Amino acid sequence: MTHQLPDTPASPAAVADLAASLAEQRALAQTRRRDALARRWDAAMHRIGLADVRERAAVAARQRRERRRDAAEAVELAELYRRAEISGERARLAARIQQSAEVRALRINRVRSVSLKAGIPVLAAFAAWSTAGVHRGVTTVLGLTEGSPGWWAAWGVEPALISIVALVILGRAWLRSAGGDVDWRATAAEWSALAASVVLNVAGAWPATLTGEAVAPLVAHSIGPAGCAATAWLIATFDSYVRNADPFEGAQTLAGLGIDRPRAGALDGAEAPAVPPVEPAAPEVAPAVDAAPAQGAGEPEVAEEKPAAPVVPMRPRVSDAELEARAREVYRPGMPVTEFRKALGVGMKKAHPLHKALRAEQEQKESTG
Repeated sequence: MTHQLPDTPASPAAVADLAASLAEQRALAQTRRRDALARRWDAAMHRIGLADVRERAAVAARQRRERRRDAAEAVELAELYRRAEISGERARLAARIQQSAEVRALRINRVRSVSLKAGIPVLAAFAAWSTAGVHRGVTTVLGLTEGSPGWWAAWGVEPALISIVALVILGRAWLRSAGGDVDWRATAAEWSALAASVVLNVAGAWPATLTGEAVAPLVAHSIGPAGCAATAWLIATFDSYVRNADPFEGAQTLAGLGIDRPRAGALDGAEAPAVPPVEPAAPEVAPAVDAAPAQGAGEPEVAEEKPAAPVVPMRPRVSDAELEARAREVYRPGMPVTEFRKALGVGMKKAHPLHKALRAEQEQKESTG
């Protein structure tokens, strides 16, 4: 059984109220939908904006890192260029100065000092080893009894002999460094002392029969004097090398290199002021004594004009023959070229060939004589 609506029609007022209520509900629903859409849109835009801000911040941070890295690399490159420009130039100049004749002369002189500092202790060590052998040889040859005064004095024989050798070595080195030299007498004294040391060592250990077991102590005792002789010969050899070395052979002087003398800067980094060259003072000339009577007290004093300093005439040019004759008078065997140049009073360009020729002539005379 179905329900049937009444056939009575609704009133117009009720219909109008219902329509107005439905319209209000639809308007409210539409407003809510628009508000929800607007909120979603704003949230989406906010998320997009935050992502954009984060992206721009990341780009800005990356750019800052790149700028810092570029600045650091630019500083390193500038420092490298500065070192290459300044320190490299200093290294180049230092290398050229190291090859100059003056620095080569310093290195040659250092060879003599090193050979003496290294050779004298070695000579003393071999002498200490040889002292017992020499003492035994002296007591054996002289037949000294143990504890006697001669037996105690025999301990000083080897130190005395080696002191003679060391004195000759040092004296020869010092004389050659000053332009002098020793003759055959000093060499004879040196090798006589060494020969005496060898003989006394051999005499103290000479075996009754020359067998293998008996010769071994003789060889052991000979190590000391043989080492002393070899050390003395080696020191003399190096000293002769230093004497014959010519630092100016194939080398330029500092003046010839054309390098300006460097000046160290001040503590605050400013360049040190250049020191003006000192000119020689002109000779003082005594004022001439005026024989005129003295002026009266009321008369004004008139300053006397001092005469000008005399003009020093230029030195006349010396011919080659006169220069050669003067060089033969000045030259001494073993004389360094710098001392020869100063004594001759000429430049290195003229002094070096003369020194070389005179040295070769002297060596030829010594070899033929």
